[in-house]
Amino acid sequence: MAEDFKKFQKRLHRRLPDQMKAVWQDYLAFCQGPAPDDAKAFSAHQQACKNALAHLLILMKLGAFPDTGTGPSAEETEWIQTARAAIAETEEKEDDC
Repeated sequence: MAEDFKKFQKRLHRRLPDQMKAVWQDYLAFCQGPAPDDAKAFSAHQQACKNALAHLLILMKLGAFPDTGTGPSAEETEWIQTARAAIAETEEKEDDC
């Protein structure tokens, strides 16, 4: 299961730049065209623009996931160890009750 996720993550990181570029180009082409005069059509046009930007934002967030080839940083490792110690301390206190 973990290997499948790693393969997926590597494929995702390879494809994301092209996908983000395509979304951005499509967004620019769509929003730079004339906006409809009808209020209902204008509202739909505006919503489509917002949806495209939300799609781009999601792709950017996916791209921010760390690459699978690297392990946690020293800071992340320290944070994880501190969190584990705090949990263990809490469990010990609960056992004493």
